[in-house]
Amino acid sequence: MSESPELTPKENFHASLFKDPKALFRGALIRKLSYLVPSAGLMIIWLFTRDPVYAILGYAILFYQAVKSVFMAKRGIQTTNRVLQKYETAIHDKKDASGSIKKEPNQTPEPTRQAGGSS
Repeated sequence: MSESPELTPKENFHASLFKDPKALFRGALIRKLSYLVPSAGLMIIWLFTRDPVYAILGYAILFYQAVKSVFMAKRGIQTTNRVLQKYETAIHDKKDASGSIKKEPNQTPEPTRQAGGSS
């Protein structure tokens, strides 16, 4: 692996978000409400005025946020993947340095057969 095992500032920030789940949820809720409330308000105005511009704008806000969240989720997943790869590499290196016995992959113990049993 050519990457440094140290986390970048972006990766450190991303990992620190998960240290306080309540704050993470609160921030996500505030972000979601920041576009759901105006969109719902525009829909309510459309119900009273019957002017389609309000409905179109309300749906446009929702569509924009949906597309944006897909791209943001992709970036977040990539960052999380890099953090986990570096963490696993650090654990593997630490185990190798401590001299632990390495287990060969895909080795499963043979099932034992009991004498006299028919199964």
